[in-house]
Amino acid sequence: MVAGSTWPDDENNLKSLLGELNEGIRLIIAPHEIHTAHIDFLRNLFPAHILYSELENLSKSGTEPEADKNVLIINNIGMLSRLYHYSAISYIGGGFNKSGIHNTLEAAVYGHPVIFGPNYHKFSEAIGLVESRGGYSYATEADLKNIVLELLNDDEKLISSGKAAGKLVKENIGATNKIMNWIKENVF
Repeated sequence: MVAGSTWPDDENNLKSLLGELNEGIRLIIAPHEIHTAHIDFLRNLFPAHILYSELENLSKSGTEPEADKNVLIINNIGMLSRLYHYSAISYIGGGFNKSGIHNTLEAAVYGHPVIFGPNYHKFSEAIGLVESRGGYSYATEADLKNIVLELLNDDEKLISSGKAAGKLVKENIGATNKIMNWIKENVF
């Protein structure tokens, strides 16, 4: 699972999810804020972690990370959109903040199901993901666990949800041209 643009509420819910599922889930988490205090918070929250910067150093030295690490904490900027490619399920943070979730299309483009918190209603692409069953919103830790277990235990549902997410992105390609044409017709 790749979790991007996460905030503490998201991270606490993901911690609970990992604790409930014990094994089988590996998490890449790219928090919204990467300042030292927040990275330290994540390091304490996920004891079986490795930082991306540590992984990079191990790779350069030819050393393998310890096998018990199931959380990779991304402590730099600029990688998230490419990381979603490696997920079976993508998680978009911000759904417990007043401002709402972050970019769902960045993850959906790879054809994987997308999960996010309840504050998504002002984002048409997130509404479309939920309506098409390519995305799932949750309100409680139990909801998150149920959604993830359902997807992981039902290959057909995992695949069909991913296809629905990818289809939504493909059906909405060309937004820039539509906006530019509207501006030309209505402004100039």
